[in-house]
Amino acid sequence: MPKKPNRQDAVFDWHQDKLYCTAHGDIINDKYKVKDDRAAIFSIALDDTTEENGCIQYVIGSHKEPELRKHVEIEHDNSDNTEIVNKVTKTLIDPDKDKIVTVPIKRGDLTIHGPRVVHSSSGNKSNGWRRSYMIQFRSQEQVQLRISLGITRSFNM
Repeated sequence: MPKKPNRQDAVFDWHQDKLYCTAHGDIINDKYKVKDDRAAIFSIALDDTTEENGCIQYVIGSHKEPELRKHVEIEHDNSDNTEIVNKVTKTLIDPDKDKIVTVPIKRGDLTIHGPRVVHSSSGNKSNGWRRSYMIQFRSQEQVQLRISLGITRSFNM
């Protein structure tokens, strides 16, 4: 997941990977009735990640919440009449109540989180790249369905 130098707009809003876009959420779980929706998300830093270049932030304890948080759709350019699977959402947080931690890591370090963890990253305000390599482990059922729907990567690169 690269963030080009001086790209303050390269933001990943607060989200839970389980519902980051309707492809992760309603379409996969409701429309297609996926039974095994487990996932583990691994991100390996190819560069040092800092607050300046958009390191990840987490809402502590969000993985233990009994319900997924409310998500709202992010407006995006739909001039190409993109299917609903490409609608991206963001999670609502309360900065006064949620305990937020920023996690700078060094090149070669690894973060791991599950699909319910609320997290985000800001844009890159630095003159250097902020790159990471992400691997998501999901059930075979989920992977095959995503490929059949054309869901192969993130929407904010």
